[in-house]
Amino acid sequence: GMTQQEAETAVETYVDSLKDSELVLSFNGQKSRISFSELGFTWDNPDVVSEAAALGNSGNLLERYKAISNLQNENVILELAYSWDDSALESYLQE
Repeated sequence: GMTQQEAETAVETYVDSLKDSELVLSFNGQKSRISFSELGFTWDNPDVVSEAAALGNSGNLLERYKAISNLQNENVILELAYSWDDSALESYLQE
């Protein structure tokens, strides 16, 4: 029910909210916390929004009809891919 731009904004808002999450590291009974944003947390596959928008909107008439019919009967789950800067994590661990 969203435009491609609205969906992209919604996902970006969600990813930004994840940056406030913390990674809790535990070693020898001691715990340490670091925020995802400090680790350079990023969303790696923004093209997934275009892929979602294309469902039922690309191909010939029969392909579009089949895709729309399939969407009415079952959800399509498109995974978001994330990563962080390994060197930032390594630096934090060394401290």
